Amino acid sequence: MGSTGIGDHGGAPLIVEPSAWSQLEQAEDGPAEGRVFLVGAAGTGRVAGAARVDAADDPRGWSEALDEVGSMVPVGLTCLGACYFGTTEANAASELDVVARCVPKTLDEFYVLFKREGPAGAEARRLDPQTRRFSDAPLKVCLADDEVESETGYLRIQLEQELDLVYDEKSRRGEALDRALEAAAETIEHGDFEFLRRPRGGQGQPRFFSSSLSDLPADDAAGTLADPVLLELYARSGGAGERSAPILRYEPTSDTGFESESVSLQLDVLASVPRGARFDEGTRAAVLARLLSQLKRSKGEILARPSERVFRYLHFHPPPLGHTVTLLYPDASPEAEDAMALRRRGLHALLLLPLDRPLLRISNALSFGGPGRFPGKLLSVHESLGGSGVEGGRRSMVSGPYCYFHYMQDRFDDAGWGCAYRSLQTIVSWFVLNDYTRASVPGHREIQETLVGLGDKPSTFVGSKQWIGAIEISFILDSLLGVSSKVLTFNSGEEIPTRAREIARHFETQGTPVMIGGGVLAYTLLGIDYNDQTGECAFLILDPHYTEDEDLGKIGAGAWCGWKRLGDQAAAGGDLFVKTAFYNFLCPQRPSTV
Repeated sequence: MGSTGIGDHGGAPLIVEPSAWSQLEQAEDGPAEGRVFLVGAAGTGRVAGAARVDAADDPRGWSEALDEVGSMVPVGLTCLGACYFGTTEANAASELDVVARCVPKTLDEFYVLFKREGPAGAEARRLDPQTRRFSDAPLKVCLADDEVESETGYLRIQLEQELDLVYDEKSRRGEALDRALEAAAETIEHGDFEFLRRPRGGQGQPRFFSSSLSDLPADDAAGTLADPVLLELYARSGGAGERSAPILRYEPTSDTGFESESVSLQLDVLASVPRGARFDEGTRAAVLARLLSQLKRSKGEILARPSERVFRYLHFHPPPLGHTVTLLYPDASPEAEDAMALRRRGLHALLLLPLDRPLLRISNALSFGGPGRFPGKLLSVHESLGGSGVEGGRRSMVSGPYCYFHYMQDRFDDAGWGCAYRSLQTIVSWFVLNDYTRASVPGHREIQETLVGLGDKPSTFVGSKQWIGAIEISFILDSLLGVSSKVLTFNSGEEIPTRAREIARHFETQGTPVMIGGGVLAYTLLGIDYNDQTGECAFLILDPHYTEDEDLGKIGAGAWCGWKRLGDQAAAGGDLFVKTAFYNFLCPQRPSTV
Protein backbone atom coordinates (compact mmCIF):
# COMPACT_ATOMS: atom_id res chain seq x y z
CA MET A 1 0.00 0.00 0.00
CA GLY A 2 1.58 3.26 -1.10
CA SER A 3 1.46 6.76 0.27
CA THR A 4 2.64 10.18 -0.76
CA GLY A 5 4.38 12.54 1.65
CA ILE A 6 2.51 15.73 2.55
CA GLY A 7 4.40 17.10 5.51
CA ASP A 8 7.79 15.43 5.88
CA HIS A 9 8.98 15.93 9.48
CA GLY A 10 10.39 12.52 10.37
CA GLY A 11 9.11 9.91 12.85
CA ALA A 12 6.32 7.37 12.47
CA PRO A 13 3.82 8.60 9.86
CA LEU A 14 0.18 9.56 10.17
CA ILE A 15 -1.53 8.40 6.97
CA VAL A 16 -4.59 10.28 5.67
CA GLU A 17 -6.87 8.70 3.09
CA PRO A 18 -7.74 10.93 0.09
CA SER A 19 -11.41 11.19 1.03
CA ALA A 20 -10.49 12.28 4.56
CA TRP A 21 -8.04 14.88 3.24
CA SER A 22 -10.83 16.31 1.06
CA GLN A 23 -13.03 16.57 4.15
CA LEU A 24 -10.30 18.42 6.00
CA GLU A 25 -9.91 20.86 3.14
CA GLN A 26 -13.67 21.50 3.23
CA ALA A 27 -13.52 21.96 7.00
CA GLU A 28 -10.65 24.42 6.60
CA ASP A 29 -12.75 26.53 4.20
CA GLY A 30 -15.92 26.26 6.30
CA PRO A 31 -17.07 27.89 9.54
CA ALA A 32 -14.61 27.89 12.42
CA GLU A 33 -17.13 26.79 15.04
CA GLY A 34 -16.67 23.36 16.57
CA ARG A 35 -13.76 20.97 16.92
CA VAL A 36 -12.70 18.75 14.01
CA PHE A 37 -12.02 15.17 15.08
CA LEU A 38 -10.33 12.45 13.03
CA VAL A 39 -11.80 8.98 12.47
CA GLY A 40 -9.85 5.80 11.80
CA ALA A 41 -9.05 2.29 12.97
CA ALA A 42 -7.27 2.21 16.31
CA GLY A 43 -3.62 1.21 16.14
CA THR A 44 -3.27 1.89 12.42
CA GLY A 45 -2.24 5.55 12.40
CA ARG A 46 -4.53 5.93 9.40
CA VAL A 47 -7.25 8.59 9.11
CA ALA A 48 -10.38 7.48 7.23
CA GLY A 49 -12.61 10.49 7.89
CA ALA A 50 -13.37 13.58 9.93
CA ALA A 51 -16.29 15.23 11.74
CA ARG A 52 -16.91 18.68 13.22
CA VAL A 53 -18.58 18.71 16.65
CA ASP A 54 -19.32 21.49 19.13
CA ALA A 55 -17.26 20.49 22.16
CA ALA A 56 -16.33 22.37 25.31
CA ASP A 57 -12.59 22.24 25.91
CA ASP A 58 -12.82 20.11 29.02
CA PRO A 59 -12.71 16.34 29.60
CA ARG A 60 -16.49 15.96 29.73
CA GLY A 61 -17.06 18.01 26.57
CA TRP A 62 -14.50 16.03 24.61
CA SER A 63 -15.73 12.70 25.94
CA GLU A 64 -19.29 13.47 24.82
CA ALA A 65 -18.08 14.66 21.41
CA LEU A 66 -15.94 11.56 20.86
CA ASP A 67 -18.86 9.34 21.90
CA GLU A 68 -21.18 11.12 19.47
CA VAL A 69 -18.85 10.64 16.51
CA GLY A 70 -17.89 7.11 17.58
CA SER A 71 -21.55 6.07 17.72
CA MET A 72 -22.00 6.90 14.03
CA VAL A 73 -19.04 5.05 12.55
CA PRO A 74 -18.74 1.26 12.20
CA VAL A 75 -17.42 -0.88 15.03
CA GLY A 76 -13.71 -1.05 14.27
CA LEU A 77 -13.36 2.69 13.70
CA THR A 78 -12.97 5.28 16.43
CA CYS A 79 -11.97 8.88 17.01
CA LEU A 80 -8.19 8.79 16.88
CA GLY A 81 -7.28 12.46 16.70
CA ALA A 82 -8.13 16.12 16.25
CA CYS A 83 -7.20 18.58 13.53
CA TYR A 84 -6.20 22.22 13.96
CA PHE A 85 -6.05 24.66 11.05
CA GLY A 86 -3.57 27.48 10.53
CA THR A 87 -1.91 26.95 13.91
CA THR A 88 1.35 28.80 14.27
CA GLU A 89 4.30 27.25 16.05
CA ALA A 90 3.88 29.89 18.74
CA ASN A 91 0.42 28.74 19.85
CA ALA A 92 0.77 25.01 19.04
CA ALA A 93 1.97 24.32 22.58
CA SER A 94 -1.20 25.70 24.14
CA GLU A 95 -3.38 23.62 21.85
CA LEU A 96 -1.39 20.50 22.68
CA ASP A 97 -2.00 21.28 26.37
CA VAL A 98 -5.77 21.39 25.71
CA VAL A 99 -5.62 18.02 23.96
CA ALA A 100 -3.58 16.41 26.73
CA ARG A 101 -6.04 17.69 29.32
CA CYS A 102 -9.24 16.71 27.48
CA VAL A 103 -8.56 13.33 25.81
CA PRO A 104 -10.08 10.40 27.76
CA LYS A 105 -7.59 7.93 29.21
CA THR A 106 -9.68 5.07 27.82
CA LEU A 107 -8.10 5.65 24.39
CA ASP A 108 -4.89 3.87 23.42
CA GLU A 109 -3.56 6.70 21.26
CA PHE A 110 -4.55 10.12 19.98
CA TYR A 111 -3.08 12.21 17.17
CA VAL A 112 -3.04 15.96 16.70
CA LEU A 113 -2.84 17.03 13.08
CA PHE A 114 -1.76 20.61 12.36
CA LYS A 115 -2.94 21.51 8.87
CA ARG A 116 -1.26 24.77 7.96
CA GLU A 117 -1.28 26.75 4.71
CA GLY A 118 -0.51 24.42 1.82
CA PRO A 119 -0.12 20.62 1.97
CA ALA A 120 3.60 20.76 2.75
CA GLY A 121 2.84 22.46 6.05
CA ALA A 122 1.05 19.51 7.66
CA GLU A 123 2.54 17.80 10.67
CA ALA A 124 1.26 15.61 13.49
CA ARG A 125 2.00 14.73 17.10
CA ARG A 126 1.06 11.48 18.85
CA LEU A 127 -0.32 11.51 22.41
CA ASP A 128 -0.18 8.61 24.86
CA PRO A 129 -3.44 9.25 26.80
CA GLN A 130 -2.19 7.21 29.78
CA THR A 131 0.94 9.27 30.44
CA ARG A 132 -0.34 12.51 28.80
CA ARG A 133 2.97 12.70 26.92
CA PHE A 134 3.38 13.60 23.24
CA SER A 135 5.91 12.23 20.79
CA ASP A 136 9.13 14.20 21.04
CA ALA A 137 9.32 15.09 17.35
CA PRO A 138 6.60 15.98 14.82
CA LEU A 139 5.40 13.06 12.73
CA LYS A 140 5.39 12.81 8.97
CA VAL A 141 1.92 13.13 7.43
CA CYS A 142 1.29 11.03 4.32
CA LEU A 143 -1.56 11.07 1.83
CA ALA A 144 -2.50 7.46 1.10
CA ASP A 145 -2.38 6.42 -2.54
CA ASP A 146 -5.55 4.33 -2.10
CA GLU A 147 -8.42 3.58 0.25
CA VAL A 148 -8.44 0.39 2.36
CA GLU A 149 -11.80 -0.95 1.18
CA SER A 150 -10.35 -4.12 -0.38
CA GLU A 151 -8.63 -5.05 2.88
CA THR A 152 -11.74 -4.50 5.00
CA GLY A 153 -14.59 -6.89 5.65
CA TYR A 154 -18.01 -6.09 7.07
CA LEU A 155 -20.31 -7.80 9.52
CA ARG A 156 -23.87 -6.66 10.16
CA ILE A 157 -25.74 -7.47 13.37
CA GLN A 158 -29.45 -6.74 13.76
CA LEU A 159 -31.63 -6.94 16.87
CA GLU A 160 -35.24 -5.81 17.05
CA GLN A 161 -36.62 -4.62 20.37
CA GLU A 162 -40.30 -4.05 21.18
CA LEU A 163 -40.51 -1.29 23.76
CA ASP A 164 -43.84 -1.44 25.63
CA LEU A 165 -44.60 1.84 27.35
CA VAL A 166 -47.20 2.18 30.13
CA TYR A 167 -47.89 5.52 31.82
CA ASP A 168 -50.72 7.32 33.58
CA GLU A 169 -50.24 10.72 31.90
CA LYS A 170 -48.44 12.04 28.81
CA SER A 171 -45.87 13.93 30.86
CA ARG A 172 -44.57 10.63 32.21
CA ARG A 173 -44.06 9.00 28.80
CA GLY A 174 -40.32 9.66 29.09
CA GLU A 175 -40.13 7.75 32.39
CA ALA A 176 -41.93 4.80 30.78
CA LEU A 177 -39.46 4.88 27.88
CA ASP A 178 -36.57 4.93 30.36
CA ARG A 179 -37.91 1.78 32.03
CA ALA A 180 -38.35 -0.03 28.72
CA LEU A 181 -34.87 0.92 27.51
CA GLU A 182 -33.28 -0.08 30.83
CA ALA A 183 -34.98 -3.48 30.70
CA ALA A 184 -33.81 -4.04 27.11
CA ALA A 185 -30.27 -2.96 28.04
CA GLU A 186 -30.23 -5.37 30.99
CA THR A 187 -31.15 -8.22 28.67
CA ILE A 188 -28.15 -7.41 26.45
CA GLU A 189 -25.72 -6.66 29.31
CA HIS A 190 -26.36 -9.87 31.21
CA GLY A 191 -27.01 -12.24 28.32
CA ASP A 192 -24.57 -14.95 27.23
CA PHE A 193 -24.71 -14.46 23.48
CA GLU A 194 -23.64 -16.26 20.36
CA PHE A 195 -23.71 -14.88 16.82
CA LEU A 196 -25.55 -17.02 14.29
CA ARG A 197 -24.81 -16.82 10.58
CA ARG A 198 -27.43 -18.18 8.23
CA PRO A 199 -26.22 -19.44 4.83
CA ARG A 200 -26.76 -17.14 1.88
CA GLY A 201 -29.90 -17.96 -0.06
CA GLY A 202 -31.26 -20.05 2.81
CA GLN A 203 -29.30 -23.14 1.72
CA GLY A 204 -27.66 -25.37 4.34
CA GLN A 205 -27.58 -25.24 8.11
CA PRO A 206 -27.02 -22.03 10.08
CA ARG A 207 -23.77 -21.95 12.03
CA PHE A 208 -22.38 -19.89 14.85
CA PHE A 209 -19.73 -17.52 13.55
CA SER A 210 -16.33 -17.23 15.19
CA SER A 211 -13.87 -17.43 12.30
CA SER A 212 -12.48 -14.69 10.05
CA LEU A 213 -13.95 -13.53 6.76
CA SER A 214 -10.98 -14.99 4.92
CA ASP A 215 -11.97 -18.44 6.26
CA LEU A 216 -15.28 -18.39 4.37
CA PRO A 217 -15.56 -20.64 1.30
CA ALA A 218 -13.83 -19.29 -1.78
CA ASP A 219 -17.13 -19.04 -3.66
CA ASP A 220 -18.75 -17.01 -0.85
CA ALA A 221 -18.37 -13.34 -1.74
CA ALA A 222 -20.08 -12.14 1.44
CA GLY A 223 -18.32 -9.75 3.74
CA THR A 224 -18.12 -6.78 1.38
CA LEU A 225 -19.86 -3.50 2.11
CA ALA A 226 -22.41 -4.32 -0.59
CA ASP A 227 -23.03 -7.73 0.98
CA PRO A 228 -21.93 -7.84 4.64
CA VAL A 229 -22.07 -11.07 6.62
CA LEU A 230 -25.42 -10.89 8.42
CA LEU A 231 -25.31 -12.22 11.97
CA GLU A 232 -28.21 -12.83 14.33
CA LEU A 233 -27.82 -12.40 18.05
CA TYR A 234 -28.77 -15.47 20.10
CA ALA A 235 -28.77 -15.91 23.87
CA ARG A 236 -28.17 -19.13 25.78
CA SER A 237 -31.11 -20.16 27.89
CA GLY A 238 -30.36 -21.13 31.49
CA GLY A 239 -29.34 -24.71 32.15
CA ALA A 240 -30.15 -26.61 29.02
CA GLY A 241 -27.53 -25.02 26.82
CA GLU A 242 -30.13 -24.20 24.19
CA ARG A 243 -30.08 -20.87 22.42
CA SER A 244 -32.91 -18.58 21.51
CA ALA A 245 -33.37 -15.09 20.19
CA PRO A 246 -33.54 -12.55 23.04
CA ILE A 247 -37.12 -11.32 23.35
CA LEU A 248 -38.31 -8.73 25.81
CA ARG A 249 -42.07 -8.45 26.38
CA TYR A 250 -44.04 -6.47 28.93
CA GLU A 251 -47.76 -7.12 29.35
CA PRO A 252 -49.45 -3.75 29.98
CA THR A 253 -52.09 -3.28 32.60
CA SER A 254 -55.76 -3.25 31.63
CA ASP A 255 -56.47 -0.32 33.98
CA THR A 256 -58.28 2.34 31.94
CA GLY A 257 -56.45 5.06 33.86
CA PHE A 258 -53.23 4.10 32.09
CA GLU A 259 -52.12 4.55 28.52
CA SER A 260 -49.98 2.01 26.70
CA GLU A 261 -48.15 1.91 23.41
CA SER A 262 -45.56 -0.24 21.70
CA VAL A 263 -42.53 1.19 19.92
CA SER A 264 -40.50 -1.02 17.60
CA LEU A 265 -36.77 -0.23 17.64
CA GLN A 266 -34.54 -1.92 15.05
CA LEU A 267 -30.94 -1.93 16.28
CA ASP A 268 -28.47 -2.41 13.44
CA VAL A 269 -24.70 -2.49 13.91
CA LEU A 270 -22.11 -2.56 11.15
CA ALA A 271 -18.64 -3.81 12.07
CA SER A 272 -15.59 -3.06 9.92
CA VAL A 273 -12.86 -5.65 10.43
CA PRO A 274 -9.66 -6.71 8.66
CA ARG A 275 -10.59 -9.65 6.45
CA GLY A 276 -8.04 -11.90 8.12
CA ALA A 277 -9.00 -11.04 11.71
CA ARG A 278 -10.98 -13.54 13.78
CA PHE A 279 -14.36 -12.63 15.21
CA ASP A 280 -12.94 -12.78 18.71
CA GLU A 281 -14.18 -11.80 22.18
CA GLY A 282 -12.95 -8.25 21.74
CA THR A 283 -15.00 -7.72 18.59
CA ARG A 284 -18.04 -9.41 20.14
CA ALA A 285 -17.81 -7.17 23.17
CA ALA A 286 -17.53 -4.11 20.93
CA VAL A 287 -20.64 -5.16 19.01
CA LEU A 288 -22.64 -5.64 22.21
CA ALA A 289 -21.40 -2.29 23.51
CA ARG A 290 -22.59 -0.62 20.29
CA LEU A 291 -26.03 -2.26 20.62
CA LEU A 292 -26.25 -0.79 24.12
CA SER A 293 -25.14 2.60 22.81
CA GLN A 294 -27.83 2.51 20.13
CA LEU A 295 -30.44 1.75 22.79
CA LYS A 296 -29.29 4.66 24.93
CA ARG A 297 -29.12 7.13 22.06
CA SER A 298 -32.57 6.25 20.73
CA LYS A 299 -34.39 7.96 23.61
CA GLY A 300 -34.17 11.52 22.32
CA GLU A 301 -35.40 10.65 18.83
CA ILE A 302 -38.29 8.52 20.12
CA LEU A 303 -39.44 11.27 22.51
CA ALA A 304 -39.11 13.94 19.83
CA ARG A 305 -41.48 12.06 17.50
CA PRO A 306 -44.35 10.74 19.68
CA SER A 307 -46.56 9.92 16.71
CA GLU A 308 -44.01 7.48 15.22
CA ARG A 309 -44.07 3.81 16.27
CA VAL A 310 -41.18 2.32 14.29
CA PHE A 311 -37.55 3.48 14.43
CA ARG A 312 -34.61 1.96 12.57
CA TYR A 313 -30.86 2.45 12.55
CA LEU A 314 -29.85 2.87 8.91
CA HIS A 315 -26.40 2.78 7.30
CA PHE A 316 -25.20 5.38 4.79
CA HIS A 317 -22.13 5.70 2.62
CA PRO A 318 -22.33 9.16 1.04
CA PRO A 319 -19.83 9.53 -1.82
CA PRO A 320 -17.52 12.07 -0.15
CA LEU A 321 -16.89 9.80 2.88
CA GLY A 322 -14.37 6.98 3.09
CA HIS A 323 -16.45 5.13 5.69
CA THR A 324 -20.10 4.44 6.50
CA VAL A 325 -22.21 6.24 9.08
CA THR A 326 -25.16 4.85 11.05
CA LEU A 327 -28.12 7.04 11.99
CA LEU A 328 -31.49 6.53 13.67
CA TYR A 329 -34.59 7.45 11.67
CA PRO A 330 -38.31 6.93 12.16
CA ASP A 331 -39.98 4.74 9.58
CA ALA A 332 -41.51 7.99 8.36
CA SER A 333 -43.94 9.08 5.69
CA PRO A 334 -42.60 11.35 2.93
CA GLU A 335 -44.17 14.34 4.69
CA ALA A 336 -42.51 13.46 8.00
CA GLU A 337 -39.16 13.02 6.30
CA ASP A 338 -39.49 16.46 4.72
CA ALA A 339 -39.93 17.86 8.23
CA MET A 340 -36.53 16.42 9.21
CA ALA A 341 -34.61 18.67 6.81
CA LEU A 342 -33.21 20.75 9.69
CA ARG A 343 -31.84 17.64 11.39
CA ARG A 344 -30.28 16.43 8.14
CA ARG A 345 -28.65 19.81 7.63
CA GLY A 346 -27.07 19.51 11.06
CA LEU A 347 -25.79 16.02 10.24
CA HIS A 348 -24.33 17.25 6.94
CA ALA A 349 -22.45 19.96 8.84
CA LEU A 350 -21.22 17.50 11.47
CA LEU A 351 -19.96 15.03 8.87
CA LEU A 352 -18.45 17.78 6.66
CA LEU A 353 -20.79 16.89 3.79
CA PRO A 354 -21.99 19.33 1.10
CA LEU A 355 -25.09 21.30 2.09
CA ASP A 356 -26.61 21.42 -1.40
CA ARG A 357 -27.51 17.80 -2.15
CA PRO A 358 -29.42 14.95 -0.43
CA LEU A 359 -27.01 12.38 1.00
CA LEU A 360 -28.65 11.30 4.28
CA ARG A 361 -32.30 10.83 3.37
CA ILE A 362 -33.95 7.50 4.16
CA SER A 363 -33.82 6.67 0.46
CA ASN A 364 -30.02 7.20 0.56
CA ALA A 365 -29.56 4.32 3.02
CA LEU A 366 -27.61 1.27 1.90
CA SER A 367 -29.85 -1.55 0.69
CA PHE A 368 -27.20 -4.31 1.03
CA GLY A 369 -28.09 -6.16 -2.13
CA GLY A 370 -31.81 -5.39 -2.04
CA PRO A 371 -33.76 -4.87 -5.25
CA GLY A 372 -32.79 -1.81 -7.26
CA ARG A 373 -35.20 0.95 -8.22
CA PHE A 374 -34.96 0.11 -11.92
CA PRO A 375 -34.83 -3.69 -12.13
CA GLY A 376 -33.82 -5.05 -15.51
CA LYS A 377 -32.31 -1.78 -16.69
CA LEU A 378 -28.69 -0.67 -16.90
CA LEU A 379 -27.26 2.03 -14.66
CA SER A 380 -24.45 4.48 -15.45
CA VAL A 381 -23.37 2.68 -18.62
CA HIS A 382 -20.56 5.17 -19.33
CA GLU A 383 -18.47 3.95 -16.38
CA SER A 384 -16.91 1.14 -18.44
CA LEU A 385 -15.69 3.45 -21.20
CA GLY A 386 -12.09 4.33 -21.88
CA GLY A 387 -10.59 7.73 -22.64
CA SER A 388 -11.88 10.33 -25.06
CA GLY A 389 -8.63 10.84 -26.92
CA VAL A 390 -8.45 14.54 -26.04
CA GLU A 391 -4.82 15.18 -25.09
CA GLY A 392 -4.43 17.28 -21.97
CA GLY A 393 -8.18 17.65 -21.59
CA ARG A 394 -10.19 18.08 -18.42
CA ARG A 395 -13.26 15.89 -17.97
CA SER A 396 -16.47 17.41 -16.62
CA MET A 397 -19.01 14.64 -16.08
CA VAL A 398 -22.47 13.75 -14.88
CA SER A 399 -22.36 13.39 -11.10
CA GLY A 400 -24.26 10.41 -9.73
CA PRO A 401 -26.07 7.38 -11.16
CA TYR A 402 -28.74 7.37 -13.87
CA CYS A 403 -30.69 4.71 -15.75
CA TYR A 404 -30.27 4.19 -19.49
CA PHE A 405 -33.65 4.56 -21.19
CA HIS A 406 -33.85 3.85 -24.92
CA TYR A 407 -36.14 2.76 -27.75
CA MET A 408 -38.30 -0.38 -27.39
CA GLN A 409 -37.93 -0.77 -23.60
CA ASP A 410 -40.76 -2.28 -21.56
CA ARG A 411 -42.25 -3.72 -24.76
CA PHE A 412 -43.21 -0.26 -25.96
CA ASP A 413 -42.47 0.48 -29.61
CA ASP A 414 -41.41 4.10 -29.92
CA ALA A 415 -38.77 3.62 -32.60
CA GLY A 416 -38.62 6.61 -34.91
CA TRP A 417 -40.34 9.12 -32.62
CA GLY A 418 -39.60 8.54 -28.91
CA CYS A 419 -35.93 9.54 -28.57
CA ALA A 420 -36.64 12.78 -26.66
CA TYR A 421 -39.10 10.95 -24.41
CA ARG A 422 -36.35 8.45 -23.56
CA SER A 423 -33.84 11.21 -22.90
CA LEU A 424 -36.36 12.78 -20.51
CA GLN A 425 -36.79 9.43 -18.74
CA THR A 426 -33.01 9.15 -18.31
CA ILE A 427 -32.90 12.65 -16.80
CA VAL A 428 -35.80 11.91 -14.42
CA SER A 429 -34.07 8.67 -13.37
CA TRP A 430 -31.04 10.77 -12.34
CA PHE A 431 -33.21 12.82 -9.99
CA VAL A 432 -34.78 9.62 -8.62
CA LEU A 433 -31.51 7.74 -8.09
CA ASN A 434 -29.84 10.76 -6.51
CA ASP A 435 -32.77 11.14 -4.10
CA TYR A 436 -34.03 14.54 -5.16
CA THR A 437 -37.53 13.19 -5.76
CA ARG A 438 -39.86 10.33 -4.90
CA ALA A 439 -41.66 10.67 -8.22
CA SER A 440 -41.68 7.79 -10.67
CA VAL A 441 -40.29 8.00 -14.19
CA PRO A 442 -43.19 9.01 -16.47
CA GLY A 443 -44.24 6.90 -19.42
CA HIS A 444 -44.93 8.31 -22.86
CA ARG A 445 -48.66 8.69 -22.25
CA GLU A 446 -48.14 10.49 -18.92
CA ILE A 447 -45.70 12.86 -20.62
CA GLN A 448 -48.25 13.61 -23.31
CA GLU A 449 -51.11 14.03 -20.83
CA THR A 450 -49.01 16.42 -18.74
CA LEU A 451 -48.27 18.61 -21.76
CA VAL A 452 -51.96 18.66 -22.66
CA GLY A 453 -52.85 19.53 -19.06
CA LEU A 454 -50.38 22.42 -19.16
CA GLY A 455 -52.06 23.76 -22.28
CA ASP A 456 -48.96 23.21 -24.41
CA LYS A 457 -50.57 20.59 -26.68
CA PRO A 458 -54.08 19.84 -27.98
CA SER A 459 -56.01 16.83 -26.64
CA THR A 460 -55.25 14.90 -29.86
CA PHE A 461 -51.60 14.81 -28.80
CA VAL A 462 -52.32 12.03 -26.26
CA GLY A 463 -51.67 8.64 -27.85
CA SER A 464 -49.91 10.15 -30.87
CA LYS A 465 -46.38 9.55 -32.13
CA GLN A 466 -45.48 13.21 -32.27
CA TRP A 467 -42.01 14.31 -31.27
CA ILE A 468 -41.18 16.57 -28.35
CA GLY A 469 -38.16 18.81 -27.87
CA ALA A 470 -36.10 20.55 -25.22
CA ILE A 471 -38.76 23.15 -24.37
CA GLU A 472 -41.44 20.52 -23.78
CA ILE A 473 -39.04 18.55 -21.60
CA SER A 474 -38.40 21.67 -19.50
CA PHE A 475 -42.17 21.95 -18.94
CA ILE A 476 -42.34 18.31 -17.80
CA LEU A 477 -39.41 18.62 -15.39
CA ASP A 478 -40.93 21.73 -13.85
CA SER A 479 -44.43 20.22 -13.59
CA LEU A 480 -43.56 16.73 -12.32
CA LEU A 481 -40.37 17.39 -10.32
CA GLY A 482 -40.34 21.13 -9.63
CA VAL A 483 -36.98 21.28 -11.43
CA SER A 484 -36.05 24.36 -13.43
CA SER A 485 -33.82 24.25 -16.50
CA LYS A 486 -31.52 26.46 -18.50
CA VAL A 487 -31.37 26.21 -22.28
CA LEU A 488 -28.17 26.73 -24.24
CA THR A 489 -29.03 27.68 -27.83
CA PHE A 490 -26.70 27.03 -30.76
CA ASN A 491 -27.35 28.41 -34.23
CA SER A 492 -25.46 25.52 -35.83
CA GLY A 493 -23.80 22.26 -34.93
CA GLU A 494 -20.50 23.91 -35.81
CA GLU A 495 -20.96 26.37 -32.94
CA ILE A 496 -21.21 23.71 -30.22
CA PRO A 497 -17.45 23.10 -29.66
CA THR A 498 -16.83 26.86 -29.39
CA ARG A 499 -18.89 26.93 -26.19
CA ALA A 500 -17.25 23.89 -24.60
CA ARG A 501 -16.28 25.87 -21.48
CA GLU A 502 -19.94 26.81 -20.90
CA ILE A 503 -21.02 23.18 -21.25
CA ALA A 504 -18.26 22.03 -18.90
CA ARG A 505 -19.40 24.54 -16.29
CA HIS A 506 -22.85 22.95 -16.25
CA PHE A 507 -21.41 19.58 -15.30
CA GLU A 508 -19.05 21.11 -12.75
CA THR A 509 -21.82 23.06 -10.98
CA GLN A 510 -24.96 20.98 -11.61
CA GLY A 511 -23.83 17.49 -12.65
CA THR A 512 -27.16 16.58 -14.29
CA PRO A 513 -27.56 14.85 -17.67
CA VAL A 514 -28.27 17.25 -20.56
CA MET A 515 -30.90 16.68 -23.25
CA ILE A 516 -29.72 17.61 -26.75
CA GLY A 517 -32.57 18.69 -29.02
CA GLY A 518 -32.63 20.17 -32.50
CA GLY A 519 -31.17 18.84 -35.68
CA VAL A 520 -32.96 15.62 -36.52
CA LEU A 521 -32.42 13.39 -33.48
CA ALA A 522 -32.36 13.81 -29.69
CA TYR A 523 -29.51 12.61 -27.48
CA THR A 524 -28.42 12.73 -23.84
CA LEU A 525 -25.10 14.40 -22.99
CA LEU A 526 -23.23 12.92 -20.01
CA GLY A 527 -20.01 14.91 -20.06
CA ILE A 528 -17.33 16.76 -21.96
CA ASP A 529 -13.54 16.44 -22.18
CA TYR A 530 -12.05 19.84 -23.02
CA ASN A 531 -8.55 21.24 -23.43
CA ASP A 532 -8.91 24.98 -22.88
CA GLN A 533 -5.48 25.65 -24.37
CA THR A 534 -6.03 23.96 -27.74
CA GLY A 535 -9.84 24.09 -27.87
CA GLU A 536 -9.96 20.35 -28.58
CA CYS A 537 -13.03 18.68 -27.07
CA ALA A 538 -15.10 15.51 -27.11
CA PHE A 539 -18.68 14.90 -25.95
CA LEU A 540 -19.90 11.86 -24.02
CA ILE A 541 -23.13 10.89 -25.80
CA LEU A 542 -25.79 8.48 -24.53
CA ASP A 543 -27.90 7.53 -27.54
CA PRO A 544 -31.59 6.68 -26.90
CA HIS A 545 -32.01 5.12 -30.38
CA TYR A 546 -30.64 1.75 -29.24
CA THR A 547 -33.31 -0.95 -29.77
CA GLU A 548 -31.83 -4.20 -28.44
CA ASP A 549 -31.68 -5.83 -25.00
CA GLU A 550 -29.80 -4.59 -21.92
CA ASP A 551 -26.36 -5.76 -22.98
CA LEU A 552 -23.34 -3.60 -22.14
CA GLY A 553 -21.26 -5.40 -24.73
CA LYS A 554 -23.65 -4.52 -27.56
CA ILE A 555 -24.01 -0.96 -26.31
CA GLY A 556 -20.25 -0.47 -26.19
CA ALA A 557 -19.56 -2.20 -29.51
CA GLY A 558 -22.19 -0.10 -31.26
CA ALA A 559 -20.99 3.15 -29.65
CA TRP A 560 -24.47 3.77 -28.30
CA CYS A 561 -22.67 5.31 -25.36
CA GLY A 562 -19.35 6.84 -26.27
CA TRP A 563 -17.10 9.83 -26.84
CA LYS A 564 -17.94 11.81 -29.98
CA ARG A 565 -16.58 14.89 -31.73
CA LEU A 566 -17.91 17.34 -34.27
CA GLY A 567 -17.98 15.49 -37.58
CA ASP A 568 -18.39 12.03 -36.02
CA GLN A 569 -21.25 9.75 -37.01
CA ALA A 570 -24.06 9.00 -34.59
CA ALA A 571 -24.53 5.35 -33.62
CA ALA A 572 -27.81 5.29 -35.54
CA GLY A 573 -26.15 6.79 -38.64
CA GLY A 574 -25.72 10.30 -39.99
CA ASP A 575 -23.81 13.20 -38.49
CA LEU A 576 -24.07 13.53 -34.73
CA PHE A 577 -24.07 17.33 -34.94
CA VAL A 578 -25.35 18.64 -38.27
CA LYS A 579 -23.25 21.69 -39.04
CA THR A 580 -26.17 23.71 -40.40
CA ALA A 581 -28.84 22.63 -37.87
CA PHE A 582 -30.17 24.56 -34.87
CA TYR A 583 -29.67 22.97 -31.39
CA ASN A 584 -30.99 23.39 -27.86
CA PHE A 585 -29.10 21.90 -24.91
CA LEU A 586 -31.53 21.52 -22.02
CA CYS A 587 -29.58 21.78 -18.73
CA PRO A 588 -31.64 20.78 -15.66
CA GLN A 589 -30.71 22.69 -12.51
CA ARG A 590 -30.07 20.61 -9.40
CA PRO A 591 -32.10 21.80 -6.40
CA SER A 592 -29.99 23.04 -3.49
CA THR A 593 -31.33 20.88 -0.66
CA VAL A 594 -30.45 18.18 1.86
